[in-house]
Amino acid sequence: MNPVLTEAHRREQVPQPVPMGHAPMGMPVPQMPPVPVVQQEERILQSEALLDEQVELNQEERMEVQCVGMEHLREVTYYETEQQEAEAEMKSIRHFQPTEAEHQCLPLHFRNKKLPGRLLSDRPFGYVNLPGFPERLGEIVIEAVHHTEKTPGKHHVVLEVVGCTACENDYEDMVEWGGLLAVDETGSYRKMYQYNKVDNYGKPHFQMGNRKNIVQSPARQAGRHFYPRAWAFETTPQRKQKFVKQYKYKYSSFRFDENILDEVETMAKQAVTEGSNVNAQFIHDHKKEELEILKELRGQEKHIPFNHKMEQMHMHIYICSEEGGGLRCPPTPAETLIVHDGALAFDSGKTVLFDQLGKQSAKCAYGPCLTSKGLADNPKHPEHLVPYTMCSGCTGDRKCGHHSRTNPHRGSMPPTNWFNCMVERAYAGNEPVDMLFQNPGQGGRPSSGFLFRGEESKGHITGHINWHLTVPRAGECEPFLQNVAYIGVGVDECDKCRDGGVDVDVGVILLSCRPAHSKNLGSVGQCSYYHHLNYAQRKTKTNNYAMSEDSRGGEGEGDDEWVFLNLEGLQRDGVTHAIISANIFGCEDGSQPQGGIGWQNLEGAFLRVTGSGGSSKEVENAETIGYIDLDGMEGPARNGAGLVMFYLSEDSNLAKPPKMERTDSAKGSGRNWKMVTAKKPYEGRNMNAQALASFGLSIISNTENGIPEQAAAMELPTLMATEILPADSEIKNDLMPVLAESIADANHFHPAGETPQERKAKHMEEQTLWHNLAYSLPEGPPGTDVLCAPSIYDGLQQFSGSI
Repeated sequence: MNPVLTEAHRREQVPQPVPMGHAPMGMPVPQMPPVPVVQQEERILQSEALLDEQVELNQEERMEVQCVGMEHLREVTYYETEQQEAEAEMKSIRHFQPTEAEHQCLPLHFRNKKLPGRLLSDRPFGYVNLPGFPERLGEIVIEAVHHTEKTPGKHHVVLEVVGCTACENDYEDMVEWGGLLAVDETGSYRKMYQYNKVDNYGKPHFQMGNRKNIVQSPARQAGRHFYPRAWAFETTPQRKQKFVKQYKYKYSSFRFDENILDEVETMAKQAVTEGSNVNAQFIHDHKKEELEILKELRGQEKHIPFNHKMEQMHMHIYICSEEGGGLRCPPTPAETLIVHDGALAFDSGKTVLFDQLGKQSAKCAYGPCLTSKGLADNPKHPEHLVPYTMCSGCTGDRKCGHHSRTNPHRGSMPPTNWFNCMVERAYAGNEPVDMLFQNPGQGGRPSSGFLFRGEESKGHITGHINWHLTVPRAGECEPFLQNVAYIGVGVDECDKCRDGGVDVDVGVILLSCRPAHSKNLGSVGQCSYYHHLNYAQRKTKTNNYAMSEDSRGGEGEGDDEWVFLNLEGLQRDGVTHAIISANIFGCEDGSQPQGGIGWQNLEGAFLRVTGSGGSSKEVENAETIGYIDLDGMEGPARNGAGLVMFYLSEDSNLAKPPKMERTDSAKGSGRNWKMVTAKKPYEGRNMNAQALASFGLSIISNTENGIPEQAAAMELPTLMATEILPADSEIKNDLMPVLAESIADANHFHPAGETPQERKAKHMEEQTLWHNLAYSLPEGPPGTDVLCAPSIYDGLQQFSGSI
């Protein structure tokens, strides 16, 4: 874990200290010279963020076991209670009631697409529902705002967070703010009210009720559109109107400023007085103070869900004053922090804590949207342009955005370039200035995490991300300790296609390989072609695998096409590797836009994976455990790419919590199924059996990491979640006992409004949790992908600043 030091980031060139509690496996943590109190406070808040994330990960696992494993239902979370508390605090700062998000186990409702019953073990007649779509990718958890340079007087920070799904730079007429909404089983916004529509509960929308519009529209006159867009109901066509109960979230720093900061400062001064640093040993030695601060932080933190459609998250920062017993905030924010999905939904194992955001990311491009269509990202394909993620030179009367200008680092970042998908928007004078950042160590303006540096006030927002599923990058693996895999692919639209419709096709390549105890993926030797499926060949040899009919343009929300794999049956048939592929055939009407269609021309494009047993009830109730943002991939997509591969790996390479019990059919064979993310482009034009088998072999031939190499590449949260720890490590000896007490404390916290399922989950015996975890979450703890194929990882064009 890398603690963010406010001063170091502000000056940009000050070297950062060795990360707290994280050293090469088996080596002691190096000691640092004492640092000032404010930096020790930062380290304390980072240690609290780490413990809080691990506590909530444990509670997430318990709820999944309770809902999916024990009751065969869907885990659903509501955030209204927390936000009601936030609104009440704005009106009366002395009002405070510790709250937490409300978790329930609910039945699944109507699904808009089906799966043939013949594929399932109980052979139901006709068709069954597809696995439900994930309610959220994860949650942004705001724990504190360390307001390091306050303005005179009683001032506090209020955060207002929103997320856009159709954003200004998309060149669309409407801007839609639906990125922080939970979605239902079909992939639609949950409880969204839209003109003349029926919701997922079969109820027509006769009345809007207390709902808020999430669509901004331009004014229209004489057939022309006029900008900037506005929240004007009358300018939005009825078919585009969308209303929800809540799309924005708030957090106030008042409770932290008044009740918690003094305790953090006292603990930091102890570190300075003792000549120590806040590391794993210090936390262990001051366990009582650490747990008390954690308890108070958890009582006032706020959870914010984000879904698969979100493209940008905007965190508005208001500097508010105490007035009349409440908080008075100005009409406009002091600053806005913008995080693009290329930084957020890039690699869940390396984006757990806020301060990790932006250190590694996809490529985000900025440039003059009014005069250029994008930035070339590959010398081999100069005709393929990556659409600009942020626009420079836009004005308020244009479609591409508000009146703003990008501000690259002078002398090191050209006017058109790449950045790390993190932006700080400062409101100076008549026009905002968008400051763009790069990865630390890459020149330009390096930065990561949620820092704000405005003239009026400076500070640092701490917290973590609760991952509901795993988002792996190329070369990373997750265990797949179940017998049936369902893979769904979907896309909302393509900007280069008329009316947005685009044809994305899926396929699967099956190979049979002999064990050879080699170092490739699966430790195999000679391989042979077994079969493949694509849009031109859909007939299977058995019912152990299948794919959907061709969806030319995608209908409705959720999955447009799918692949079904009965891994238990395929293993009996001798299949050891299954590669899932996808390609963009063209627009829905069959046209091919100039320059072709690249992955980054898509919007809302994804691949998701569920794991379950083979019965209809198990498949229908399966949770999504893996997710890939397809529009974050690079390059042309006409010939397609191998996206993920399921393969039988040796048990000696399986990274999972030691207590997690296996119930999958491969148990006892010395092997286990894994899923590796490949994202490997298919370069050939031939689609015959030999060419496809050769493509599969090019993925298999990559070297597989053993447990020591996997552990060495893990971030601290993943190390703790998987418990891949040597016996003499400071993490195991110092941090893990503090975590165990933190989990026990959290499981004895029962706030008002707690559901019966939450109480059962908190009181669940540890043996029950570990026995059922693989059934509900066959990938293990959500978000814990590990690097298993470094040559794929290294081959990926990782963002590295200027090109």
